[in-house]
Amino acid sequence: MATWFELQIYKDGSDLRIKARGTGDRETEARSLGGGFDLAAIVRFGEAVQRAVKQGRPLPDDVRETARSLRTCCGRSVQRNSPCMDCWTR
Repeated sequence: MATWFELQIYKDGSDLRIKARGTGDRETEARSLGGGFDLAAIVRFGEAVQRAVKQGRPLPDDVRETARSLRTCCGRSVQRNSPCMDCWTR
């Protein structure tokens, strides 16, 4: 079975919040992205991911780094031994 995850990022007042859902519909709790991201940066990230997918190319290094940072923000809400951790480790 393939492993996948999606990030859900949304505005909550002036805060940006993130949660993830992965293989088997496992889901993390929503949490604040903190000051490291703003809406414009998230929009640029989403556009870059869409371009790469449409072109059938890997993510550029800077976009991959942003994805890792987002995963880290979201993964802080996941306990190491929880089943959801699978979607972060593959």
